[in-house]
Amino acid sequence: MDKHGYVDADAHQSRHRQLVQVVLAHQARFEGGEALSTEVMTFIRDWLINHIMKTDKVLGRALYM
Repeated sequence: MDKHGYVDADAHQSRHRQLVQVVLAHQARFEGGEALSTEVMTFIRDWLINHIMKTDKVLGRALYM
């Protein structure tokens, strides 16, 4: 993104950092003995699908134009 001067690079990377924070919080709860709920899996699935289908498509168009 930096190499190609992608204007939304900071926002895109911020979304990834936010996802990592959420996943790490869930991991900590799991390691503390809490069971993972289907809600967690649904959140991750939905985040990835939406991110790839929306944000990454915009990024792809910007990088390959």
